[in-house]
Amino acid sequence: MGKMTNKDLLIGIDIGGTTVKNAIIDVNGTLISKWEIVTNTDNQGASVPKDIWESVRNRLEELELGYDRIIGMGVGAPGFIEPDTGSVAIAVNIGWRDFQLKDILEDLAGVPVFVDNDANIAALGENWKGSGDQAENMLAVTLGTGVGGGIISNGQIVSGANGTGGEIGHMTVVPEHGAPCNCGRTGCLETVASATAFVRTANEWMKAGNAPNLQLKQEQLGMITTKDIFELANDGDKCHYSPDNGSTRFSVSKCCCYSKSFENCRWWRSIKGR
Repeated sequence: MGKMTNKDLLIGIDIGGTTVKNAIIDVNGTLISKWEIVTNTDNQGASVPKDIWESVRNRLEELELGYDRIIGMGVGAPGFIEPDTGSVAIAVNIGWRDFQLKDILEDLAGVPVFVDNDANIAALGENWKGSGDQAENMLAVTLGTGVGGGIISNGQIVSGANGTGGEIGHMTVVPEHGAPCNCGRTGCLETVASATAFVRTANEWMKAGNAPNLQLKQEQLGMITTKDIFELANDGDKCHYSPDNGSTRFSVSKCCCYSKSFENCRWWRSIKGR
């Protein structure tokens, strides 16, 4: 009788509109490896699952970790998710509509795949191994290409319709003359507090001639990213696109939660003191 392989590895995937972040962990949550790849949104993101699995397979081979040790793959995907089927009803930042993400990844990887809204997955992970510290009630806010939210109430994820119970990014926060959002509406929180919003706003300031240092960086690099904006702000650039102006405060002001110990939270005290 052959020796049985101990299944002790999990694959975590966080799909964003700009990058896909990947990780290999053990059953205790110990990080073995993490890396990221570019999210290819060409052709409505059709190649994203294949890109993910090829990247995971290559990393397993580099680390000499056997495929037969993988228990399964957990995937956080943006947009409206049907958790029971692992189908992405719509992910506007990638281009998916009725995209059978779970089935495609299972065919590629040959292991069980579990898919949910990326902010819900982030909330679970943060509560398991992060600052949530296994709290019974918490709110996780995700900031990236878009804005998302995951809610844990009485120890359980509040999924809501299509897994979007905490989808705060598409609350209307600029009722009149708001910027257009990828969801088709205008004035969503995502249009003022995401990485995309930072870059759009910075471009507006450069066009008006109000961001000379950033303009110089754009001329050097050919384009700008949110990272460039934050680096300049950290270096003392006082232009109005500074991350300490407007958008970051605005995003926090629109998301509030309360628990028995919330008033004692250092983060909350610092926000209230502004």
